[in-house]
Amino acid sequence: MTSSGMSRGSMNFSFDEIQRVYRENSLIQILDQTTSRKYLWHIALPKSGSTWLTRILSALYAKNNWEIGSLLPYYGRRNQEIDPRYFLASGSMDAHVFFVQQHCVYSEYTKFLIERSRTQCILQVRNIFDALVSAFDHLHKALHEQAVEQDLLPRGASEWEDTVLMDYIIDMEAPWYIRFLEGWLNSPLMESGHVRLVHYEDLLTDPESVVADVLNFSGTQGSLSQIKDALSQANQGNTRLNRGVVGRGGKLLNSAQLLKIIRMIAYCNIPKKYDAILRPAA
Repeated sequence: MTSSGMSRGSMNFSFDEIQRVYRENSLIQILDQTTSRKYLWHIALPKSGSTWLTRILSALYAKNNWEIGSLLPYYGRRNQEIDPRYFLASGSMDAHVFFVQQHCVYSEYTKFLIERSRTQCILQVRNIFDALVSAFDHLHKALHEQAVEQDLLPRGASEWEDTVLMDYIIDMEAPWYIRFLEGWLNSPLMESGHVRLVHYEDLLTDPESVVADVLNFSGTQGSLSQIKDALSQANQGNTRLNRGVVGRGGKLLNSAQLLKIIRMIAYCNIPKKYDAILRPAA
């Protein structure tokens, strides 16, 4: 026995040894020693079809013997971030890792981890007006089907008229959606080649091409027949997809709601080239 731990035969380690593993410089040493590993991280705006895409990609990367990460433990209301444990503990030194979808805001530390680990990122976005209407569909369904998300809403929400529920989403959720887009779309990672943008609208109309592009971006093999098989497999499960119609935001939001969202967007410094995400779709 060691003075502060169990015997080596039982594969347990002392408190001091465990502390050393979880120090920042230990993570850096591991990343420096595993340069052959690939990391791909799926970052997504909520209600952008991310569950659907992550299931397609998980099936394809699993066939290529990648480790498939998971959402941050106990995610619930917890802000999602990349999980450093997958840099430390997943597979062999040569095992590649696919981090499934995360609704993670941009930060300098996230940038540091991405650059230091040479992680490639898929940033999945959607027209924000359509995404907010999809959030309405999701919560409306939760309220009337007694789903778990009902507990996240104020008491009495089940009695609200639809306009009030939509106002609530715009007041409470739209600022986060806009900050998410502002952070990532302004990030230097967009220009440095770490990030590949995936539009929900493209995924909806031509999923095979979008998936093939992601595979090519990460240097992974996948034939058209394999992509079609993965699409078929993903479509059999619950993808949390609501109606999946482009342009619903501009049609269903009233003028006051549209103006409020547009005013929020005007506060932010999102590059003009992303205007298609930030104005009501036709």
